[in-house]
Amino acid sequence: QTGFEEWLPMVAFGGSGGAHPALGVLRPVFSPLAMRAAKLEMGLEAMEAAAELLEACMPLVHDLAAEGSVSTVLLLLGSFLDTCARLPQSAPHAAYLVEGIALGDAIGVLLTVLHTAFAHRVPLSRGSDQFRSDLFSAAAKLLVLVGPGSSSDVDCEGGLLGRGLDMWDALAAAHRENGPTTESEEVLTLAFGHLLAALPQALVLPPSLAAVPEDWDMPRLRSRMSQLLTSWCGG
Repeated sequence: QTGFEEWLPMVAFGGSGGAHPALGVLRPVFSPLAMRAAKLEMGLEAMEAAAELLEACMPLVHDLAAEGSVSTVLLLLGSFLDTCARLPQSAPHAAYLVEGIALGDAIGVLLTVLHTAFAHRVPLSRGSDQFRSDLFSAAAKLLVLVGPGSSSDVDCEGGLLGRGLDMWDALAAAHRENGPTTESEEVLTLAFGHLLAALPQALVLPPSLAAVPEDWDMPRLRSRMSQLLTSWCGG
């Protein structure tokens, strides 16, 4: 974790959007470790640090002339997608994904990673068609895993469910801010298909639930879902 944090000043500095020209050159140095961390081979803290490294790199890719900068970021993001593919389709968030790492904690990091990817659109504009499909599949899977059918913590504001909705909101917002093109419209159509397929699964209540808990704000959840769909349809 400390090693990853030491790299952060080298990919961004001063908060001014400046870019270190060596991002592509750094790939052989930090990618193997960061990719292992993204695959949960080095513990949760290392995974969180790798997510911070990805977030620092993502907005700079378009500004870098160094060869390999895009592939560096996509390789790291791909490692996070590999971890997402290993998540169970349904399990209590307190269950352990690997020794010492709860499923809910890993989901939290992955939500942050995909929110970053959607907000900056680098994977969508520079990744392959298969990569985009994998990205949307991962986002759909995470949305289902944080819904009422899989989680007892149904908080559509600050909780995992709220962050799952925010992730999809970020993609729609980035599309609106950057303006539509023929290619981006095709990508958004693909993404919307994944979202529409995931929403019914995310909202289904578990069969064993006799009554909706009082702390589940279902009216607010329905409102947020409506806002999300309106944002997509209006974009």
